[in-house]
Amino acid sequence: MTLLLVSPMALADYFSNPMAAYEKLQQLRAENKLPGLARDGVIVPQPLLLEKLQAALNNEQMQVKTLTLTPEKASLQVLARKGVDVLLTLDFKVVAVDWPKRSVTLEYSEATQSGSNSLWGRVLGGVVLTAFETAAGREHLKGAVTDKPYFVNNGKYMTIKLDQIPALQETLNWGVAGYKVFDYVGIKSIATEKDQLRVKLGVF
Repeated sequence: MTLLLVSPMALADYFSNPMAAYEKLQQLRAENKLPGLARDGVIVPQPLLLEKLQAALNNEQMQVKTLTLTPEKASLQVLARKGVDVLLTLDFKVVAVDWPKRSVTLEYSEATQSGSNSLWGRVLGGVVLTAFETAAGREHLKGAVTDKPYFVNNGKYMTIKLDQIPALQETLNWGVAGYKVFDYVGIKSIATEKDQLRVKLGVF
């Protein structure tokens, strides 16, 4: 999982410039953005995971605001702009990992509210949002990923096909001496804990 968060090119840069690598590691440690090693896997701190989600998802229509991790679930707040600002809260937990198929399945629920900072804006936004949801339905996440083939929605479950995400192609295909590393080592399970994600690794 650490290698999924750091590209092979970045690893090569670290080894080619040890001093810069040391300074970068110190900065990441100070910001709590450095993955940690556990006996059977990797610990991903909340600040690092939030940064990666923001880099992957933020655009003119959507902005990832906060991420909360607890032993029971993860909660992600996303500000979506649909004429009126909408604050979408997604609660989710990982229910299955199928590494041979490079897929992760989440169980999720969602709630919305106006994203305005003013009282009048929240009232007006709430009215507009209610009208929008009545006409278009409440499944905002499902609607947001309809054009992305690596997300498969099935009711309250969302399956993410890692091998179809363009940003992960280089990493997942990374090889040594002609062998793809992630054909032999992969993710067994993912669990949320307080302020961190625990990723258990295994041999396949």
